[in-house]
Amino acid sequence: MSTDEQLALRVQQGSRHDLTTLVERHHSDLLGFLYRQTGGDRALAEDLAQEAFLRVVRAIGQYRYPRPFKPWLYAIALNVARDHFKRVEMHHTDSMPDDFDAPAADALDDGLRDALDPRQGG
Repeated sequence: MSTDEQLALRVQQGSRHDLTTLVERHHSDLLGFLYRQTGGDRALAEDLAQEAFLRVVRAIGQYRYPRPFKPWLYAIALNVARDHFKRVEMHHTDSMPDDFDAPAADALDDGLRDALDPRQGG
């Protein structure tokens, strides 16, 4: 049986069969890793796993044999997850309306205190 590193080397040479073998060999564990990274969001983990394998295909020329393949794959997957969460974070901060006035922290604290104080009847 070929090692991951041997398969990756043959993928660099254009072997689709060896790419399929690598994906089949690592998909389940990579999905579990990304599932944990996403806080249990399976659909998102599946999307990120697919994107990670696409990036592997695009970057396979940068893989250096006999460098261990699995850590290289997981570094790519972690970067895919980080990129996703950066985009989500940027989207949320960019989507704040220009005219939004956040309540002062003291007002929030007073409102929370009033809501939690049984003497206030609320």
